[in-house]
Amino acid sequence: MTGNEQEASGANRNALASGIFVSGAALVVYGVLNFFTRRQMVLGLSKEEYGFFYGAFSLFMMILSGLDFGLGQTLSLLVPKFQIQRRHRSLELDVDTVLVFKVTVALLTGGLLAIAAPWIALHYFGYQGACINLVLLVLALPAAVVFTTALDLLSTVRKFAMRSVLQVAQFAMIFLVLWGALDYFGAVTGGIAYLVSYIIIALVALVAARRALAPAILRPFFSWLRLRRLWRTSRWFVLSTVGLAVFNNMDSQLIAVLGGGDALASVAMYNVALPVMQIFQGFLIVPMVFTPVAARMYHAGEMMELRNLYGVIWTLMLAGCALLLLGSIGSAEWLIRVLFSPLYADAAPALVALVAGLFFFSKAILNFNLLALAEAPERIGWAVVAGVAVNILAAVPGILLFGFVGAAWAKTLGFGVVFAVSQRDVGIRLRLPPGNRGSAWLAVSALLLAVAGTLFGARIGNPLLLSAVLCGTYIFIHRRFFLMVLGQAWKFRVEIGAGR
Repeated sequence: MTGNEQEASGANRNALASGIFVSGAALVVYGVLNFFTRRQMVLGLSKEEYGFFYGAFSLFMMILSGLDFGLGQTLSLLVPKFQIQRRHRSLELDVDTVLVFKVTVALLTGGLLAIAAPWIALHYFGYQGACINLVLLVLALPAAVVFTTALDLLSTVRKFAMRSVLQVAQFAMIFLVLWGALDYFGAVTGGIAYLVSYIIIALVALVAARRALAPAILRPFFSWLRLRRLWRTSRWFVLSTVGLAVFNNMDSQLIAVLGGGDALASVAMYNVALPVMQIFQGFLIVPMVFTPVAARMYHAGEMMELRNLYGVIWTLMLAGCALLLLGSIGSAEWLIRVLFSPLYADAAPALVALVAGLFFFSKAILNFNLLALAEAPERIGWAVVAGVAVNILAAVPGILLFGFVGAAWAKTLGFGVVFAVSQRDVGIRLRLPPGNRGSAWLAVSALLLAVAGTLFGARIGNPLLLSAVLCGTYIFIHRRFFLMVLGQAWKFRVEIGAGR
């Protein structure tokens, strides 16, 4: 490699490593705050109130994802491209157009849903109580659209620290409002917390994004011609955005509809397993951090460096998610008993199922971002359509037969389909390796240990000891790999310390 190539490679590694560290630390804090927020509500609300709130919240999140219209992903491709080409004015006008359009549609959507909220609460969720939480959530849609757009822009320009601080600040604000006001205002406190936090943090995020991009950006401007040009790419991203929102939130909706008389109690159980899994989602920051780095490498023609970095990321994600799965097999019920209440211990199988799908989900997101770079958004859309179809088809009998646990396994199955389809397309379009024999053995050995732990784990007796045995055995089998990872991490730490 020439001196310039080595410098570029080092800059890419530094950006990736620092982004993973900062975003990973923030995601751990975010997950912990998310847990304490839900625990506060579990202890302060009835199962029906808790189930209705998170049923309404999952509906809110699906609508919020749909209001993106795929334009957020389109901007994530255009920002690094326009910056390299120094087309700053075009970038400013495109961002302004997207923001004005999304906020306008969010205002109209929120108003209509607020009017329809009583009907939705009674006839869709079967909830007899007040629907004020649903009203407050849908009224937060315009501020939420501004917040998510600003976060996407900060990630695109690799301002990972600022993005992470804003995310943590929002959830800290939600937790503090619940902690201080739940005993006084009851169930409505949840809606108040989200509405207030979105409005305040959205304004801060807007200022941060404006400073990160350009002084003139994020001012009122709209152009139908620019929106139509952006829509040519974003129309395919709509499928992936809405589809991923379905994956993340449809379970609660299906359980509410198909769960029978105790549907809201089942939604509550499912939403106990979900925040514990979200604490484990540290590896999901890898696609988020890798994407802007990969975009710059792709547009700069550094394909060899991109392939090498992709292979490293692929293997690390696989090993990390395998350890999370093996650890959850023994500790799931114990974690729920300690973190929430013994009343929710039956949610443990759902937690294991959700953790099992974690690798497929994170890897599919990584593949989607790479396919976007290759200007193949239609492949993303069809992969998501296939996964959503399998998820729904599996969830209906799964919920009818096994309740919320069946919904969790249906989600994992759907993510598996999305992963398989997107991995095939990445190999064809970008010629990126799907792994090697070593990575295949990482996956197969984890699967064998998971089956053994499920079948024979009861003989060990102590669930924490079972998790330790499974994880320890996995690390021992792949000791050379983990020692190599530690060695490379230490080498990189020394290089950073020396200022290289």
